[in-house]
Amino acid sequence: MTGNGKRVLLPAGEGHGCGMAFRLRLDIKAVKPLYAAFFFLALLFMSVNSWAFHDGGVGLCEGCHTMHNSSDNQPITFVGGATQFNAPNSYLLKGSDSSSTCLNCHNTTNPYPTDINVSSPYVSGIGPSQMTPGGDFGWLKHNYSWIASNATTMYSYGYNHGHNIEAADYGYSSVSTTAPGGTYPGQYLGCTSCHDPHGRYREYLSGGTTLAIAAPDLSLNKGLGPIVNSGSYGAAPQTGAAVGVYRLLGGVGYQPVSVPGSYAFANPPPYAVAPLDFNRAESASSTRVAYGQGMGNWCENCHTNVQNDYKHGYYIPPGGSIQQHPMEDYFTSLQINNYNAYVKTGVYSGATATAFTSLVSFELGTNNLATLSQATSSTAGPDANSEVFCLTCHRAHASGWDYAGRWNFIPDYIVYNSGWGIDDGAQSYPDTNEGRTSTEASHAYYGRTPSMFATNQQSLCNKCHYNWFEQRGYFAPSNP
Repeated sequence: MTGNGKRVLLPAGEGHGCGMAFRLRLDIKAVKPLYAAFFFLALLFMSVNSWAFHDGGVGLCEGCHTMHNSSDNQPITFVGGATQFNAPNSYLLKGSDSSSTCLNCHNTTNPYPTDINVSSPYVSGIGPSQMTPGGDFGWLKHNYSWIASNATTMYSYGYNHGHNIEAADYGYSSVSTTAPGGTYPGQYLGCTSCHDPHGRYREYLSGGTTLAIAAPDLSLNKGLGPIVNSGSYGAAPQTGAAVGVYRLLGGVGYQPVSVPGSYAFANPPPYAVAPLDFNRAESASSTRVAYGQGMGNWCENCHTNVQNDYKHGYYIPPGGSIQQHPMEDYFTSLQINNYNAYVKTGVYSGATATAFTSLVSFELGTNNLATLSQATSSTAGPDANSEVFCLTCHRAHASGWDYAGRWNFIPDYIVYNSGWGIDDGAQSYPDTNEGRTSTEASHAYYGRTPSMFATNQQSLCNKCHYNWFEQRGYFAPSNP
């Protein structure tokens, strides 16, 4: 409020840009104390929703960009001497590159899971701290080594723990030449390779009744209405009012302007709903993202031929011939029964109503947002509509295990002698501990403990296939 009694709204982007949609500039000398108290009370209530920066679409421009290379009256310093107007930062960004700009808000040093953060420092003997469904990029920063039972030195390199994004300000760099099973150039891999920072894709009601996704073409979007809410938490579009898509994912035709060549996406974003408390430990219960339809097909925008890549799509079951693991394919009746019955190695007495674990996720086979919203609090296992997809076994960002696995794909036992670290029951079995402390392994399993599994727990491939492996005395294949 100015001296003449007028209120002035300032965009949050004048600061960091990660907070409220706007801020109040208040001349406390120009108002009575009672009025000032009301203003501060209003600020308190507005801060409750301060996390909704994107809100399903584009956030405030100044949250990510700077017109004059400054923030809060201080010059912005970039890693490597980059400037606003020269590569690699040619887009007036507040970071040296697009991913660094994202991590200005989505990186944290908190030692516990916190809100919207997907990156935290690796802490020796503990690991990174964030437990979002996509995983913490911090796992990319640490290499492990151990002497295997056959006396061979083995390694679990950080770059093999997930997607290697380019984020110079936070110590991340790509090491892949191309996406496995595809041609997307690794040197340009970053947050905006998958997430549209301007949130142009939207869910709307086609013909006023049918849920559909529109690409950011002005002629196509004409009349669909603005994006009025996030598309990640179950909000439904209304006539003349759209919502964003899940996690601002890019769809058909999407390609960041910073990526040269022709790598435009061919598949639309998926339908999915996340719970609001998605970043938390899962020692008491699993965090359930209700994946509906299309997630695996969306991954194929970059990993186009991953199922035809022998390193990722094939395996040989015991006594069988070479097989291709299905993706976006329905569970068979046997697999449904296996999943719902499997509790842990040797225990097959589970019930459908409590069978779900986030360590082995699945798609529900629907785009009904009300159904997906209800499913975020469900513990039910798969049914005839459920499908296996990429994130059944992998995390989208990174994990504490090779290949961004939700569990450790490599050893015969993920728990051995009631332990999984170099400092517990598995210390004598390095094939299981793989150089991790018990705390690191617990963080990689999102706060779970070995006691939640069998004394000698085999691979979670058995959740769907225990009739093939455990009951026949075989171990699941170690190559995903």
